Amino acid sequence: MRTRKPPGPAGKVDPIEQAIEVALQPGCFIRHGASISFVEGLEHVEQRIAALVPGSPARAVRLYEAFLAGCYEKAGQVDDSGAYFGMLSIGCFAAG
Repeated sequence: MRTRKPPGPAGKVDPIEQAIEVALQPGCFIRHGASISFVEGLEHVEQRIAALVPGSPARAVRLYEAFLAGCYEKAGQVDDSGAYFGMLSIGCFAAG
């Protein structure tokens, strides 16, 4: 069983990990009318992670794992009638 990696130097939480949490809006149901802006926020975070791949691949993998796990958990809290959230998730897997 894998254990969660402790926060970075001096107990600091990765700023992109914080951005993931903010973008996922834990505990909030995302209604159909808000899903486009919700997904745009997630896309912005995903782009920040993607930019890390060339220079910090291990950090990028850790953040992608957190991002995708968060998206999986959030799936039941999003009215994805327009399939925006689903397309984002599929795009993350297709890019890898």
